[in-house]
Amino acid sequence: MALRVLEIKEQKGPDMYPAKHYICDKGCFGWICYEDKVYLYFRSKRTVMEHWISEYSKFSRLNSVDDVKDFLKVIEYKLGKGVTAMILNDFTKLQKELQEEASTLTRSASLALSLLEEAYHAQ
Repeated sequence: MALRVLEIKEQKGPDMYPAKHYICDKGCFGWICYEDKVYLYFRSKRTVMEHWISEYSKFSRLNSVDDVKDFLKVIEYKLGKGVTAMILNDFTKLQKELQEEASTLTRSASLALSLLEEAYHAQ
């Protein structure tokens, strides 16, 4: 079954780190760059996270391709097909926006993008 996105919210997380939320008919998912890490999350409710990492346990830190593949499969099973392509597109744009900075956030976004690309092509 295909993913049905009802609303997209772009906002800044703690300390103005980039974040994006997709509100869908069956729940919501999103990502946040925080300090030197990138996280994915999903919820069965249609409300976005208010208190970020401290409040929710359904996060996946992007450590390895297998971690990412497994987590994306769970999200797509719960919410519908198409999640991976959307997140991949986000991180491609984010990496371009951050290329000017030589920060740990840039390196994290680049790592996240490479892991997502590998996971996407391995499906």
